[in-house]
Amino acid sequence: MTHWGFFVIITIMNKNFRKVNLKLSKAFEIVFDLKTKYLNEPKIYADLHKIDERLEEIKKIIENDTSK
Repeated sequence: MTHWGFFVIITIMNKNFRKVNLKLSKAFEIVFDLKTKYLNEPKIYADLHKIDERLEEIKKIIENDTSK
């Protein structure tokens, strides 16, 4: 593979990484809004909290990724 090909692959990976980060940030915003909306409904709030925990796990995996 040429240096140019390597550069193109890294650029595409970085672009995709940024897209994932933006989508994850948007998901956090939506969950936050929903948790605020359903604060007085324990069952729904608990389910939203579980989703929030999973999103945090994904965020930690992305932050600890050394390939970026």
